[in-house]
Amino acid sequence: MYEVGLVNITASGRNYTGGMVAYAENTYMRDCYVNGGTLFALSYCGGLVGYQTEGTNSIISGCYNTCTVSGNHYVGGLVGFSNYATVRNSYVAASVTGQGDGIGAIIGGANEVLMYHCYFNDCITGQTSAIGENNFKDYEGMTTAQMRDSAFVATLNQGLTVPVWKSDYVVPINNGFPILIWQYSDAEPCDAPSNLSASVNDNSATLSWNGGENASYYVVEYGTSGSDTHTENTSNHQLMINNLQNGNYFWRVKSVCSFGESNFVNGNTITVGIEDHNLGASMKVYPNPTTGVVKVECTMNNGQAGTVEFQLFDAFGRLLRTTDVVGANNYSSLRTDPHGSSVQTTQINLSHYASGIYFIKAVADGKVMAVRKVIKN
Repeated sequence: MYEVGLVNITASGRNYTGGMVAYAENTYMRDCYVNGGTLFALSYCGGLVGYQTEGTNSIISGCYNTCTVSGNHYVGGLVGFSNYATVRNSYVAASVTGQGDGIGAIIGGANEVLMYHCYFNDCITGQTSAIGENNFKDYEGMTTAQMRDSAFVATLNQGLTVPVWKSDYVVPINNGFPILIWQYSDAEPCDAPSNLSASVNDNSATLSWNGGENASYYVVEYGTSGSDTHTENTSNHQLMINNLQNGNYFWRVKSVCSFGESNFVNGNTITVGIEDHNLGASMKVYPNPTTGVVKVECTMNNGQAGTVEFQLFDAFGRLLRTTDVVGANNYSSLRTDPHGSSVQTTQINLSHYASGIYFIKAVADGKVMAVRKVIKN
């Protein structure tokens, strides 16, 4: 018997009762599971098999049970009673209770059984012994955290020529415990979000996107350069973020599905509370938006004179270049208008920078005289 799974079973009987097989006579069971439900029998009651007979093919390998198992005698989370058989690379994470003899987290009663690489959750099973009767080899139980850890998958796969275990999906189908590789192997991919957009109103930002197909929910990350990244989950295709501090924010979003997650998709930088400013000069920047070269014209107010230095910053406040009008290049000039104010012009080439938001500052004598936001397409 290979790759068989049962979900949310309800079963009961007097003797020889199993979640999948009541009486396994010289039967090889591989990569099987019983996930959830309840099982009760008076004796020889097992979450997977009630009674396992001897034989060269009497093997249980790579199986698990999370179905509640209860009874009187010979009650086991995986096998009620095993006789001259093999049980390997399996685990139990289900409640196991009994009133009489032979109550074990994995096997109720055993007679000359070869068992290795088998594990149980001591808290969930409520048991301290892997085998209830004739326990020739004692095993320690594991915690829920240990059994949900990715390292447990490697532990379950040890000794197998071909691994059969993998970690549960991001949206769990087995409460975070390992699952078999063949489970939902034909699952549809998790598509990434598309058409990301953002709008800003005062100190709030609304992020929007088209949902990825099959998505259960979305993970949104945002923050400013050099600060902690904030993470929020939402089942909607939109997220409003309030009470943002002034600054330039990056943001990105990914889809999370039952079977995994997509890669993050980056949205355009959002700018909160940073506007154009005329502090001691008036400045024009055109064309804006631009695909390459922008012309910058700065007029000092109130008849002021002096040389202006133009500084280019990215959206995260990093200085990219500095242009001094005097002697900078053939595209820069310095003249005086009829009011005696200096009018200084230059060109800044953004063609080799990525698309996004940039800022040009006019600085004179170490003071910022004007700020303009430039959008590079």
